[in-house]
Amino acid sequence: RYLCMLSQVQKDGLQLIVRSIDIGSGWRQCSPQIFFVLSNQMPVDLVELDEGLQRVRLTPAGEAVTKWICKE
Repeated sequence: RYLCMLSQVQKDGLQLIVRSIDIGSGWRQCSPQIFFVLSNQMPVDLVELDEGLQRVRLTPAGEAVTKWICKE
């Protein structure tokens, strides 16, 4: 359901998250610019955001969708 609904920016954002270094418990650190884009573009049911530490991680739904995106 999500693959058809995601924009290219959102797909690229998910791929970027997966390629980033896991700093623990699935969290990935983001630059302020990338965090801004992700926080404004990503569906909340796919990505969990920590504004205080500017980090992001995939939800279980986000992980499932990302597996399909990375196959394309």
